[in-house]
Amino acid sequence: MWDVGVIGGGPAGSTAARRLAREGLSVLLVEGARHPRVKPCGGALTDRALSLLPEGADGLWKSHPRQWTFRTRSISPVTVSRGKAYCHTVIRREFDQFLFERAADAGAVLHDGERVTGVEPESGRFVLRTAKDRYRVRYVVGADGAKGVTAKALGIPRPRMGAALEVEEPAPASLLDAYRDRCEVMVSDAPWGYCWVIPKGDQLNIGVGSFHAVGFSWRERLERYCRELGFQRRGPVLAHPLPYRWSKVRLQRGRALVVGDAAGLMDPFSAEGIYAALWSATLAAEVLARAAARDEDLSAYDAALAETVWPDLGRAGVLARLFYTMPGAWGRFFTRDTTLLHTYLDVLDGRGGYEALLRATREHWWRLVRRARPSPAS
Repeated sequence: MWDVGVIGGGPAGSTAARRLAREGLSVLLVEGARHPRVKPCGGALTDRALSLLPEGADGLWKSHPRQWTFRTRSISPVTVSRGKAYCHTVIRREFDQFLFERAADAGAVLHDGERVTGVEPESGRFVLRTAKDRYRVRYVVGADGAKGVTAKALGIPRPRMGAALEVEEPAPASLLDAYRDRCEVMVSDAPWGYCWVIPKGDQLNIGVGSFHAVGFSWRERLERYCRELGFQRRGPVLAHPLPYRWSKVRLQRGRALVVGDAAGLMDPFSAEGIYAALWSATLAAEVLARAAARDEDLSAYDAALAETVWPDLGRAGVLARLFYTMPGAWGRFFTRDTTLLHTYLDVLDGRGGYEALLRATREHWWRLVRRARPSPAS
């Protein structure tokens, strides 16, 4: 009997396993893929995520963008700069392997290449079923991604689902020079989404994603964007889901809970997922360690999410509905006034939440409306 069974060895699962093992609990982490693994992802770590990482993670950074270019297809781009990097980029294969190994260093037992196919309650505990064995555990942490088995087994509602398509490979010197310290976002080319360029040392990650993943040709839009950049793709095109929520749901059932993409906690405005994975796993580990010491359930997890996570995700959802329904209007606004772009980078820095950005958005929008109103007749 294990104290904790962690299902999934991505950033969320490895972080939860590492923190729980450090608390003295017996932890089994079961991951379906073999590490190191290919994981499609933009791979941008914002400043607010850094404190949640183990020592030595900074050795994985590939680039440190200080500039962010925002553009639409019909408007000249605008670039904002910071005095320091607002994100640090990683190759997910290396990053996930590093976190996986740190979980082992902390004392977790790792089984990769062994996919969990069932999560079954048994006398107040759980059995994790794989093709190789059955493992009895006191508590479960589901970190098996948007398509994993844990959330379904626990009866947790599915999140909304977007999707992204991307390439990541070495780029010609001219493009590397242009994007070495700069990320780019282009809206309006993907309905309810955007295209992007993210530098990673001698490679670029180029992609297109949408929160409403239906009704348009993914590959065609990605290929078009690559051509416009002057990038000739040679490697494979990779796809991954974008699971998100706009409103609160229960993410815990008795002695089991879900974190990261398995919980649908990706940012519904920016599609940033790594921070949500790290933060929810950290919170889950804190709750579970206390509950295990008292032999209690994990209801405190939902209570903690209600205080720390759901309010900001709700505001991000409001911003998404404001922005993605009329990206052209916002694009014209951003190119005239970059205040909101800087405010958004403050959110990524951890110097404010979405409450400040939403308030600033409303204030700026109403100023724009008042300016457009005709003067009263004299």
